[in-house]
Amino acid sequence: HLKGGRLNADNSILTTPELNVQRGTLTGRITLNGNMNSSGQWSLSSPDTTLQLNGGLEIHPSSELSIHIGNDQKEFNAASISVRDFIVVNGDLVVHFAKDWIPRHGQRIPILESSQMSGEFRNVFPLRINDSFSIFPYYGQNRFSLLVFEDGNDSELPVLRGFDAGDEILLTWPRAFSEYRLQFKRNFGDEEWTTHRRTFVNFTTFPKEEPFMLFRLIEP
Repeated sequence: HLKGGRLNADNSILTTPELNVQRGTLTGRITLNGNMNSSGQWSLSSPDTTLQLNGGLEIHPSSELSIHIGNDQKEFNAASISVRDFIVVNGDLVVHFAKDWIPRHGQRIPILESSQMSGEFRNVFPLRINDSFSIFPYYGQNRFSLLVFEDGNDSELPVLRGFDAGDEILLTWPRAFSEYRLQFKRNFGDEEWTTHRRTFVNFTTFPKEEPFMLFRLIEP
């Protein structure tokens, strides 16, 4: 059991049938031979912290996982977890960004990877990085990543951007135009546009069910 304190490792291997984390901080490059359960607040304390599990990981609904993203020793790093067997995702994800990190539009940052993954973090995304960039979750078949997109207020035009976000399409536009309405239609020949109601400030998502769709932003 880890009920507090810090687990420091430098390419170390820990063997145990099951590690139960109720509260704690992991630092360094850690390999665990066994399963892991988390039910409280736990943290990967720096961008270069990695956890390799030769077993399974269950993140309970009461869990809060904190990770760090940014530059470490002038190189980009992001804390990550790689699991051999399975990951069950629940709870909250807290992301800390290094002040000297310069995000790139379209950058994908892998956080969780496993041969089998289920569940989602319950956070309301996207998360604000700074005045110009935000991140959105990407749930792939075996990987959870964070997608960086530019949505700052410095744009003079209501530019609409689209991204592949797993089973969905993520559409974003500059924060300065957050009051604009998103409309769509499914064919060029359709005269009527439909106003999309499921919009959150300056982004929305669409399922990948339609083979073709057109989108536009209109003034409020």
